[in-house]
Amino acid sequence: MLIAHIIPLVRLPRSMDFFDYSVPDELTEEIRIGCFVTIPFRTHSVAGLVASIEEGDTAKLKSITRLLPLAYTNAEQQLAFFHWFATTYYVSRSTALKTLLPAFPKIFLAGKKRRDRTDSPPAHHEYGALPLSPLPLLSLPLSTPVTLYSPNTLQEKWSLYLSLIKEALSKKQRILIVFPAIHEAELFYSHIARAGEPVRTILLHSQLSEGVIFDRWLALFSDEPACIIGTRTALCTPLRSLETIIVDKAEEVDHIQYDMNPRFDSRRSVVQMGRCASVRVLLCSPAPRIEECMLVKRITGTGEQPTSIMLVNLHDELRNHPADIFVTEPLIAAIKQCLLTKRGVFLFCNRTGSGSMAMCNDCGYIFSCLICATPLKPFSHPVRLVCDTCKTSEPLKQRCPYCSSVRLAFKGLGIEKIAENFKRLFPNTPIHELSAKESDSAFVRALHTPEGRDRQAIADSIVIGTSYALSACSEIFSDIGLVGIIHADPILSVNDFRTQEHQWQTVAQLTYFARSFGARLLIQAFDPSNHFIKTCVDNDYDAFVDSELIQRKKNGWPPHTKSIHLLYRPNPRVTTQEKRKSINEVIGYLTSPAKDPRCSLFLHRPMQAGKQSSIYEVVIRIAKENGQDDIPPTLREYLSHLPNDWIVDAEPLFF
Repeated sequence: MLIAHIIPLVRLPRSMDFFDYSVPDELTEEIRIGCFVTIPFRTHSVAGLVASIEEGDTAKLKSITRLLPLAYTNAEQQLAFFHWFATTYYVSRSTALKTLLPAFPKIFLAGKKRRDRTDSPPAHHEYGALPLSPLPLLSLPLSTPVTLYSPNTLQEKWSLYLSLIKEALSKKQRILIVFPAIHEAELFYSHIARAGEPVRTILLHSQLSEGVIFDRWLALFSDEPACIIGTRTALCTPLRSLETIIVDKAEEVDHIQYDMNPRFDSRRSVVQMGRCASVRVLLCSPAPRIEECMLVKRITGTGEQPTSIMLVNLHDELRNHPADIFVTEPLIAAIKQCLLTKRGVFLFCNRTGSGSMAMCNDCGYIFSCLICATPLKPFSHPVRLVCDTCKTSEPLKQRCPYCSSVRLAFKGLGIEKIAENFKRLFPNTPIHELSAKESDSAFVRALHTPEGRDRQAIADSIVIGTSYALSACSEIFSDIGLVGIIHADPILSVNDFRTQEHQWQTVAQLTYFARSFGARLLIQAFDPSNHFIKTCVDNDYDAFVDSELIQRKKNGWPPHTKSIHLLYRPNPRVTTQEKRKSINEVIGYLTSPAKDPRCSLFLHRPMQAGKQSSIYEVVIRIAKENGQDDIPPTLREYLSHLPNDWIVDAEPLFF
């Protein structure tokens, strides 16, 4: 009798890999590796993937219920990718399949007919396409398996995408394009639809219903060529017939799954998909991460357009206008000149609210969060104090709780404070705030009308936005004549070793959009001549990377090292003594001589208040030398056998 080793599509502990089931006599001739089947699992009937088949005794085994009309033709490549995903992110293969593949409808598992929803509406919102004029298709030599491409303009990037789509379809192959966010995938999908090209396009993202996602995934098992567009959800695409995989905006942190069930990086997954299927991979980014620059050869765009850049020294403005140093005379003059040309103005400030903190002018008391002690951020509409860490909110008190003074002030910058200042200077000009908090505002809805973007919502107006505008509403830049950075020195307030890199990427993105649509760029900083600002203005990414690598090597930060976070989330029934024993065992191994010398215990501490789901955190630092593998085999083996109440975060968002 035949025994099938089947991976159920269920989230299971990392120690459970597959289960044995007997193959019925009527399925002996049909079943093979890579087939999907229905199996009894505990009290339910679930889908499973056949990983291997062998002869054996089936007396005490449950039997396969049904052979589903679904199978991987390239089972070896597909199983190799699933195995890599499971070992890289320290989960079982069943959890890997449950994470990557769509949910199987019960009616499909029962073998009944169901309505095909492959051609259902593509998205909850119909985004207007960018007004790009017809462009010649751009060719790029992709001679290496993985290529890092930095376009100079948005038009150049989209021309390359369209040429790669046509090339793949002409060969009767498929192309997969992975975007960091849903709205960006929808925007490109809409652009292809309006281009009038006879392209079979399949859109995959998490806001579609489970039934629609499953039907579109099911359609990918045919041999018909197609262009697959989506987010991390599109990683379910079968590897067969793929010709090219593109990762758009490879620098975005949204390519990393936020929750840890498991947390995975779609960029690493795409590169591994390319290796398993021998498919070329294109990482596209105007300002790529340093990690990619270290591993992959970078190719820059060819059609660079000059951008008018103006630098403003805020130290000079502090001497001339100490009342409000960020509303400078050069900025006001540039705004007036831009509004005369009937084009809009975009002012960038990566802080929401009316400031960074609220404090008393008499005693210096700072309003802080009662849970995590973080300074509360003031908001004016409505008036309240919000903690960015805990997301708690409270009304603003009229008096200082320490000295009862009424002289309270909002310190720092925020788009609400900037908007109030410019409303006084330009009373007859529409001024809009654009941040994640205003994602449902009338202004954002006007940008995303089904008939296309409302150009009058942007022309002759001033838009003040955060980094949300760079991704969610990037189409506004086609009607912007001036891009201004209010304060280029502290663009990000997150204390992370990537802060300088994120700052450079933000300025590079603003320069990228200004260059794409012929807008002027104005940068305000206290030290416009420093190395960071200079490399941004000169678009000299190589010089920035060289200086950043020196600093990171000195401090032992990635890419010279790698970090792994361990989070302890015990069952509520576990006793305090058992919790202490489990923590001591992990710390004892990481400090023992038996561990790999490249590994070190960097940090271990109880979790902060307000994060009650995890009670303890351990950070492991791994030194990388002479091209060695990121994770030493001994450490990988140890982590793969950790108890299930320890969560292994192989892609930490912050350090």
